[in-house]
Amino acid sequence: MCWNGYLCFLMTIGDKIIDRRIKWIISFLILVLCLMLGAGLMQGVLYLNGIKITDQHNLISLLDDAENRWVIRMAFGFSHIAGFILSSLLIGKLWGMLGFQQWKQWVKNFHISPLSLWLMLLVLCYPIAGLLGYLAGQIHLPNWLSEVEDSSYKALEGLISMENIGQLMGNLFVIAIIPAIGEEMFFRGVVQNLLQKKYTQPGLVIFLSAFIFAAFHLQFVGFFPKLIIGLVLAASFFYTRNLLYPILIHLLNNGFQVVLAYLRPEQVSARQEVAEMTPSQVAIVLLTVPLIGLLFQYIIKNYKHGGSIKNEA
Repeated sequence: MCWNGYLCFLMTIGDKIIDRRIKWIISFLILVLCLMLGAGLMQGVLYLNGIKITDQHNLISLLDDAENRWVIRMAFGFSHIAGFILSSLLIGKLWGMLGFQQWKQWVKNFHISPLSLWLMLLVLCYPIAGLLGYLAGQIHLPNWLSEVEDSSYKALEGLISMENIGQLMGNLFVIAIIPAIGEEMFFRGVVQNLLQKKYTQPGLVIFLSAFIFAAFHLQFVGFFPKLIIGLVLAASFFYTRNLLYPILIHLLNNGFQVVLAYLRPEQVSARQEVAEMTPSQVAIVLLTVPLIGLLFQYIIKNYKHGGSIKNEA
């Protein structure tokens, strides 16, 4: 029994700190185990279909065969489900997040109008993302990093190559739907939720969430466009408090890229050489900056938690 009130208070705080540290350790172990399970599932699917990937160059050559693409896409899908969706559910359960009642509330409070505005904001951010990607591409990288970048883009090129409507549907499922659900559950539903518990500054939470999201993809040139997209996804979750918004924004963004690759396959290349920025392109970027600011302010002023303030009044 604790006779001193101050001592009891300190012991209670100490227990909470220890409990929080244990949760962080368990969360990290869950993530590592789920990523390992995902890698194992991917290798298992490939092995059962007689495919053995030894390195990135081997993966690129295997993707040249249309029959292999189906199996590799399926393997990546299983890997993503285990690595992101399963880990998010388990870590969410540990921290009391992503429960059934929460999903039910998100569906109930979802509205199309704010989604369309967040999508418009994302589209306005495309020129800035493109400019940052272009500037990053002008930086001379060490040979080893440049080779990793090239291999990554070539692998993506092979994975996204499509010859018929069936492959388009497969890519929409593997590249758009599964990553949108899994990555948003993890980066927004888990990581950003934990950041919001630790930090009170909206800008810091949104930036850290976007930075972690972009860094996790392990790309240099692609880091900056993903950071811009991540900022929109993080902001949409922070201000709507509804995970369905970033999931659908992510899904539609990836889905658009897949459909565009299907309709314009000639534009799909491992790493296209980007021409010098023209004055008109720079002007577009400069024009979008104030528009982004105005639209963002309009969204957070006129919508609360993803719903119209007028409708809530």
